[in-house]
Amino acid sequence: MLRVPVVVANTTVAANMGLTGTVSGTDYGTTTSQTQVALTPAGSAHPTGAGLTAGTITTSTVGETIGWAKPAAGAVTTATLTADSSKATVFSYEPGTAMITGTAPARRVGFFVSNGTANTTGNTAQLFDAAVSWEAGSIPSRQLRP
Repeated sequence: MLRVPVVVANTTVAANMGLTGTVSGTDYGTTTSQTQVALTPAGSAHPTGAGLTAGTITTSTVGETIGWAKPAAGAVTTATLTADSSKATVFSYEPGTAMITGTAPARRVGFFVSNGTANTTGNTAQLFDAAVSWEAGSIPSRQLRP
């Protein structure tokens, strides 16, 4: 296992890396025609939540296919599908946290952008920036609150 932080945007790769189970359609998958995700209270409080308020946020201007996964209990679920809170669209593991398979050797982030996602909003950019910054060990300046 790589002992470097990783952001995974492909659900199959997330399964291969042990971030989620290996059964397509059960442990991970994609959902079509999505324009929003549900930011969880835990996600709103976590750096990967980009300082956004918990609740439904618009991530695309047209229906897109987005990825989802079911991470282990120790993961922080930042966002989920709006229609199914068991399917995480943004989630993270701290180093040493038990994943579905193995233990996170460094920070790990699963992020919902799938191949072909193009019509994203500023919310998506904020979430992605926050996920990458957290994974790399820094906090984006726009997230800092007075």
